[in-house]
Amino acid sequence: MAENKKPNPMRVVTGKVRLSYVYLSEPDYDEEHDTHTFRAMVLIPKSDTETLKKMKVAIKAAAIKKFGPDKGPRMLKHPKFSKGLRSAAAEEMEGKEFEGMYFLTAKSKDRPGLLLKNGARVESKADIDKHFYSGVYVNC
Repeated sequence: MAENKKPNPMRVVTGKVRLSYVYLSEPDYDEEHDTHTFRAMVLIPKSDTETLKKMKVAIKAAAIKKFGPDKGPRMLKHPKFSKGLRSAAAEEMEGKEFEGMYFLTAKSKDRPGLLLKNGARVESKADIDKHFYSGVYVNC
């Protein structure tokens, strides 16, 4: 008999988002952590309330997992967690692409798997650069 897997509350599949500062084909040097990482800034429209709600739930679930049910919700005020999902306007991000957006930086030490809607793998930087808008899986 197949088990019913409980969905992971820390994993979010976004709606259509814009990618900026994209380093997905080659890693970029991350000075803060003295390592090389693959990363992209994910711009989420403020009108995408479904994705934003899921992101807030995922961030809270990550805090509870790391710090426990009592301390976790309080830790959301810690600067480490406030760097997650941020308002572009509050951060005074300049540029038309930031208008009406929230943003986060998704990063990993491992190269992410990149697929087109048809399931074809995206391998080259030129192909990645063609796709400014995307759907993203985010693990908090």
